[in-house]
Amino acid sequence: MTDDVTATDANPVLPSVEAMVGGDDASADSRRGNFQASDRHFEAIVENLALAGLVVDTQGQILLCNDYLLSLTGWQRHEVIGGSWLELFIPPQMRHSLRELFQGAIARRECLTHHENEILTRSGDRRLISWINTFLAGSDGAIERITSIGQDITAQRRAEQQLQEREDRTVLFPVITGSDGNLAIGSVATDITPLAVAQTALRRQAEEERLICTITQHIHQSMDVDQILQTTVTEVRQFLQTDRVLIYRFNPDGSGTMVVEAVLPPWMATLGTTVEDTCFITNPALVECYRQGRTHHIDNIHQAKINPCYRNLLAGFQVQANLVVPINYGGDLWGLLCVHHCRSPRQWNPAEVALIEQLANQVVIALQQSQLLTQTTAQAQQEKLLNDIISSMSDSLDLQTLMQRTTHTMLHTFKASRSMVILCQATDAQLIHTATACVPGCLDIKDQVIPIEGNPHAQRILSQEAPVVVNDVTQEPDLAPMLGLAQALEIGAMLAVSIRYRGVVRGMLSLHQCPNPRPWSEAEVNLIKRIADHLAIAINQAELYAQAQAELVERERLEAQLRHDAGHDLLTGLPNRVLFLERLAQAVNRLHQHCYQHPPLTAPAISLEDASPEDASPENAPPEHISAACCDCQFAVLFLDLDRFKVINDSLGHAMGDQLLQVVAQRLQTCVRSADVAARLGGDEFVVLLADLSDAAVAIGLAQRIHAALEAPVLLEGHEVFIHASIGIALGAASYTDPNQVLRDADIAMYKAKGSTREYAIFDAPMHTVVMQQMELENDLRRALERSELRLHYQPIVALATGCVQGFEALVRWQHPRRGLVPPTDFIPTAENTGLITTLDLWTLNEACRQLSAWHHRFDHSHHLAVNVNLSGKQFVRPDLIEQIDAALAHNGLQGRHLKVEITESVLIQNAPMAIDLLEQLRQRHIQVCMDDFGTGYSSLSYLNRFPIDVLKIDKSFITNIPSSDPSQGDYEIVKAIIGLADSLNLTVVAEGIETREQMQYLQSHRCQGGQGYYFSRPLTVAAATEFIAQLALAPEPA
Repeated sequence: MTDDVTATDANPVLPSVEAMVGGDDASADSRRGNFQASDRHFEAIVENLALAGLVVDTQGQILLCNDYLLSLTGWQRHEVIGGSWLELFIPPQMRHSLRELFQGAIARRECLTHHENEILTRSGDRRLISWINTFLAGSDGAIERITSIGQDITAQRRAEQQLQEREDRTVLFPVITGSDGNLAIGSVATDITPLAVAQTALRRQAEEERLICTITQHIHQSMDVDQILQTTVTEVRQFLQTDRVLIYRFNPDGSGTMVVEAVLPPWMATLGTTVEDTCFITNPALVECYRQGRTHHIDNIHQAKINPCYRNLLAGFQVQANLVVPINYGGDLWGLLCVHHCRSPRQWNPAEVALIEQLANQVVIALQQSQLLTQTTAQAQQEKLLNDIISSMSDSLDLQTLMQRTTHTMLHTFKASRSMVILCQATDAQLIHTATACVPGCLDIKDQVIPIEGNPHAQRILSQEAPVVVNDVTQEPDLAPMLGLAQALEIGAMLAVSIRYRGVVRGMLSLHQCPNPRPWSEAEVNLIKRIADHLAIAINQAELYAQAQAELVERERLEAQLRHDAGHDLLTGLPNRVLFLERLAQAVNRLHQHCYQHPPLTAPAISLEDASPEDASPENAPPEHISAACCDCQFAVLFLDLDRFKVINDSLGHAMGDQLLQVVAQRLQTCVRSADVAARLGGDEFVVLLADLSDAAVAIGLAQRIHAALEAPVLLEGHEVFIHASIGIALGAASYTDPNQVLRDADIAMYKAKGSTREYAIFDAPMHTVVMQQMELENDLRRALERSELRLHYQPIVALATGCVQGFEALVRWQHPRRGLVPPTDFIPTAENTGLITTLDLWTLNEACRQLSAWHHRFDHSHHLAVNVNLSGKQFVRPDLIEQIDAALAHNGLQGRHLKVEITESVLIQNAPMAIDLLEQLRQRHIQVCMDDFGTGYSSLSYLNRFPIDVLKIDKSFITNIPSSDPSQGDYEIVKAIIGLADSLNLTVVAEGIETREQMQYLQSHRCQGGQGYYFSRPLTVAAATEFIAQLALAPEPA
């Protein structure tokens, strides 16, 4: 024997064992599970073979070995598992070369299919082993394990060496036979008959050993069992110089077939012949004899004591002498090795019988090797098929694509008629064919629903982990309720297994064979189970991916929605203030860039050629700071405010107010260009940015189109509403550095338009001056209360029938340190816009009560006097108003009849239920409520009936035109109607703005109870009013 390691040419690496799908943890678990399954399969193969079985990793660590290897080497299992193969079993001088050999093969991914090397036993003896190796790869394609099966060829190699030594001795001492039969060596002659006999026996033994070695070596070098068997019978026939040698293999029914044969012409060939040997079948003793390994030989069939039928059988094959050696394999009688001598009888000597027995043992080894190869190849093919299916799973994370690819791959892998993935519905009450694949001509049943209840077969599949095998649907009791459906689908056989992920049933994987029955092999049953396990992981991964994708899409949608909502008005869908200012800032920046790149040579005014003559008036002239160099990239901003929207919103309700704003937004969008931006700032304020504007007339034209679009009435739940907008225009200019500046100027222009009769106004420098003055006024007003600059003036209210003074209306005045006395019309709107009106109202209430109390204490004849205090809408809706009134009266020792509250119609309409409750509380305190400026709003009989009002005050605009040359003109009739209405409702009427005797007399004649105006007295300062009250005591009683 030699210490060198020998190996055959490298063959391609066998298909990798596993390819994983899913996440890392799932892949690792699945890979471990598949290697464990492979280990169990390997153990089952080599357990009962007289061959060494071994599994090592790429570093040579021993992972698995069988009992034969342990028996051969004398080691215990716990001593070798986990140990180094090289350190335990390889002689020291061979370890380096063997390590280099295998590491190189692994690096090149070339499997060392065959190689030989010596191993050490525990006692130090050496055994020569011939190995068959297989490299196993993981999911990443890297070699992870080496499985090896080895045969101890120590005795065989020793026999070969002894044979070679004998041949060498024969060559060294040639035998020369003379003509007389004596041996002649040189010139010496002697009688050589005994020596010749010995020489012949020696040569015969050498030939026998050579024959055994040839067949044994062929077994080791070839994996083709048919070729090995053919070589065996050919070599045996030639060696024994007989006429026919064959191998007879038993069939399951007791018959046998000549599977290989070597025959010498002219004797008949029997290859492929199937023989039904009734003599053999009916002779249990002979069968048992063969099973025990006993050889049977006949020297002459005609003289032997054998059954006549057996003699006739042999004679039929021209056999004169017969030598039969049983081939026992796998615990049963596999076949017979038969040697036929046809030309004549022949006496079989013991050496020949022993030789054939030894060769029969070699045939058994060849069969074992063939079965091992078949099983290994089948396992490799199964692993490859599984890898193909797993690869098809891993190619896509789309659930439907994943399942469809799986069904198509399984259809071809199993060569079935129909392949299906059937998933449970969410209710777990039925199954649905989610993905199917079928051969042409086979009905596709995708999306077909299968009930689980009342379906024992489906319940059985889903209730167990092992596959359910149905070779013939007509013989399956569980399918009885569904047999009609199965036959309608032409199902002959079924193979199904549940799909489970971590113990949860997800559905089933099923195969149909149509239309005939089919026996499913054990390998197919195992394969579909493994596929289902991988499919469960893949489905879970796909669902997780789909869930993640759905969450990502939803998150992106929400983010996009949030981005959209952040820049858009939710009610109208228009851009909001934030987005509008962004676009306006871009327009301002573009204007600056243009002006920087194209500095102006001259600065003529913006063209207004297309505008009306009124637009060219000084009032609407463009700002002086606008540069003509910027006209090529000019922009403009239009600021819109809906007139009287608050009244509409309060009277019809906020829901219809919102609908009105939506209509305005839609009409506004029809007027602007695609490059323009229409936005809603809030409330009833809208803005439009006109980009790339070269002429102010374009902005004016847009304002006119907007007015035209808004002219059409809006129908809101049966109410016809007319709307009008005031529009301010700010033209782009290089002096603007902030978008808010442009918006501010457009807003200023809008208020300019609202205060005039024009539909729009273009911002100019004087407007800004007015706004600055207004801002200064607002700041001064905030400090007016702190500086005690506010004053109350009191205008008497007179009973027209008697001329007696009934009380005073408290009117606030502002004594400005620089402007002098500021009338209410100049600062009350500012107070309302800034929210200072509530503070102003509370101060007026307290101050009026304080002064009335002072008069009551000073003048005994003034105790009947009351004071009228105006309350704004903001003050009226304050939840603490009643507490404030009670506190003012109590603090000044007044009763409720001493105070009258004046409010406008709009205050009541804003929140009718709240207003009614508040008015009732005032009435309970004997505080009268006066409807101020009656007739100027949306007067309605309905609300007069609903609200507990005491006094109607006719607005002075109706009194001014009395008397008139035409008593039938409108104001007369209105005044008469108001007085008549009040009389019918039992309300007191007070007329405002009486300036002449004729007006007073007209009102007296129509029974108007009270009046106030310059005819009686202008509003008086506190001192003047005090003097006025003092004079009342000296005046005679009216008649």
